[in-house]
Amino acid sequence: MMIARAFSMNADLLVAHNPTRGLDIPSMDFVYQKILQRKAQKQATLLISEDLDELMLLSDRIAVIYRGEILGILPREAFDKYAIGRLMSGIRSTEPATP
Repeated sequence: MMIARAFSMNADLLVAHNPTRGLDIPSMDFVYQKILQRKAQKQATLLISEDLDELMLLSDRIAVIYRGEILGILPREAFDKYAIGRLMSGIRSTEPATP
């Protein structure tokens, strides 16, 4: 109910921290659709999540914070789970690792 109330407000910025944690699949889909609607309407959403798939699905940019410092900000076209994982581990390079 609190999520629905947050989406019903016409705020310029919505801060969503782990918005789908503990929700069933239809409820998760509702949240995803609402965030994407805000995006289409050019309304800002700061999504803070531990779910990398969720971040990659909904975000235009992903900033990775490690020990209180932003190590990298990746635009959508540069999303790569391995590069993000390296940043999450404290490794600054965002170039793809060679296998």
